[in-house]
Amino acid sequence: LQINAHFLYNTLASIKGYIEMNEAQAASRLLMMLASFFNHSLDRDGICIPLGEEIEIVRVYLEIQQMVYAEQFDFTIDVDEATLAARVPKFILQPIIENALIHGMSESDAMGRIELYGRLVKGKIRIRIEDSGPGFSPEMLEWDPHTKRGLGMRNVYKRLELYFAGRAQMRIENRPQGGGCVVVELPEGGMSVEEVAAYDQDAIGGR
Repeated sequence: LQINAHFLYNTLASIKGYIEMNEAQAASRLLMMLASFFNHSLDRDGICIPLGEEIEIVRVYLEIQQMVYAEQFDFTIDVDEATLAARVPKFILQPIIENALIHGMSESDAMGRIELYGRLVKGKIRIRIEDSGPGFSPEMLEWDPHTKRGLGMRNVYKRLELYFAGRAQMRIENRPQGGGCVVVELPEGGMSVEEVAAYDQDAIGGR
């Protein structure tokens, strides 16, 4: 996992700013959320986690970014409870959310919005991450995960491909009402026992 250095720098700068403005409560809250986020990141015992924990990582990340960017965007997380126990590799959603913030929200002066939905659809967990930004370019809509374009998205795709043995999918599209959307489809039960064992073995080996 590689955390964007700008994320850490901007968050620490925001904490410093709150302290200088004598807003100790806000600084403390932001610091505690940052600690929680990195606690999840550095927890080597949680390489493969329930989807519910992955959603919590996303929620904390978005709350941090809301404070850093002075409430310039809002977000919704709406995930079926029946999907939350499915086992997934850690940090398969946060890079997609980060991409939506950097390439979607940052290109608009209007109040932005990010929405994450998780539903059971025909034996699959379908996760949709939508943003209210300008949407994907025609070149990106023809994105090939085997090229160097879209590094964060490519890393997510390759991890899904590797650890779900071809049973997971990811695609990008534009919403009819404007904005971009990334769809991730996972098996209903998440990773199989064999896939979890293989994932843990790779983690032990430092992959």
